[in-house]
Amino acid sequence: MDVLSSLNLIDLPEQQTRISHPSVNKALKSDAEIRIGFDVCCNCAKKDVSVVCKGCKRVRYCSVTCRKADAQQHQQIDNEEEGHDHPPDDSFGHGSVVCALLRTCDMDEIVEYNDSDANKKSPADLEAAEDRIRSEFESYPATLANILMDGPCYQSIFSKNKSKSHYKKHNDNTDEDDETTLTIHVIGASKEAELWGDINKSSSLRNSLLLPSNVYDAYAEALLELALSNKIPKIKIMFVGPSCPKKNITERRFLTTEGVVTVKDYNKHNKHKNNDGDPSSSSLVCQLIMETHCCDYNNDFMTNGMLLPDIVIFFNPGFTCPDYNWTKSLRFIPDKTHFLVTTNTEMEGIADCQYLHNQKFITTLPHGIEHIINESETRND
Repeated sequence: MDVLSSLNLIDLPEQQTRISHPSVNKALKSDAEIRIGFDVCCNCAKKDVSVVCKGCKRVRYCSVTCRKADAQQHQQIDNEEEGHDHPPDDSFGHGSVVCALLRTCDMDEIVEYNDSDANKKSPADLEAAEDRIRSEFESYPATLANILMDGPCYQSIFSKNKSKSHYKKHNDNTDEDDETTLTIHVIGASKEAELWGDINKSSSLRNSLLLPSNVYDAYAEALLELALSNKIPKIKIMFVGPSCPKKNITERRFLTTEGVVTVKDYNKHNKHKNNDGDPSSSSLVCQLIMETHCCDYNNDFMTNGMLLPDIVIFFNPGFTCPDYNWTKSLRFIPDKTHFLVTTNTEMEGIADCQYLHNQKFITTLPHGIEHIINESETRND
């Protein structure tokens, strides 16, 4: 988990603000992708980056002299900002705000990856990092459940008796025969985000973060109230994306009035089973099936015996990010399918809505966002 990435700050602000420096300008002209402060010195853009910032230990310099020069420049800017004066337009350097963000990244990674440096950190810092990481991972199942529970546009789906024509089936898998299945496609899912990555492998870290035993239990616990209150007999979540686990996974949970149980535990402790070995209908509220598919969301996936989705989810997609191309995946979403897009910041949400509207994936913009975009375009004109 990287705070800068979540804020869409892959590069330091120096990448854009320091081009007035002759050496930086020259470096960027020779390689537009070079990262100031990481690949080259943050102060002069030399390739020797053997000295690190004392604060964040991430931003790099060619020498102690450059590091001191950068610190002096920002001490002046910080003083001016504290006095409510605007810093000069040509100001540059490694700022205190970004340094603090990078220190946060460092602390979070120490905790998340169980780094030995954790012993050198204060209990308060470690606890704060654990809170941030737990919040990040819990946000995926919690956001999914809460928005489906509270969003008026999704309520009609839960009670809808779907016809067989709704499905696009190409096999005889009995799991797909239930016409009342609520089908959710999570597009662009990855093992490091929606599926929690290495957290699943570290029971000690899960325990310290007070997380469920694994990510699939977390989704089951989050969706329990939704299933109970809407009497949904079956929910199927399909996590789709090239960054999903290479080996596809299928997990099942039963969401009952007594809580979430695995098939094994229910069959072990419950004496009432039907002929198929599943819990009897008297105690079963909802069967939850979760699958991962390591592939693109495309025609091959959609025609491989898959149920068409009732709801499509994108967690923090960054539709405007140049590193990804979502157009093909978006075009394979069936017409009039309900969908949900989540973002980390309001700015990203506005950009994603504008992208979907410009590409004609949505016909109208939400009123509040339309007002913001129109004001921005008026100022630019």
